[in-house]
Amino acid sequence: MAVFTPVTLDQAQTWLAGYELGRAVELAPIAEGVENTNYRLETDRGRFVLTLFEGRTDEASLPFCLGLTAHLADRGFPAPRPVADRSGAGWGG
Repeated sequence: MAVFTPVTLDQAQTWLAGYELGRAVELAPIAEGVENTNYRLETDRGRFVLTLFEGRTDEASLPFCLGLTAHLADRGFPAPRPVADRSGAGWGG
């Protein structure tokens, strides 16, 4: 199982306060993967993937990776679209 960092529904709800994604309804770990922790996050506004980039991820590579994911999603590829926070200042937090 590739869930390295446990997150509770309450923790996810606190984190969501910085985003326009609605109220957390369900949080389910996604076991697939080997590098990062992923959750399926259901809110009252839709379904999202919450990815926690673990310490072994090179932070300098994140703009490229997130940009590529956004590029693919913008062109109809079934990829999760990165979501900026309420201030519009990048990803994460």
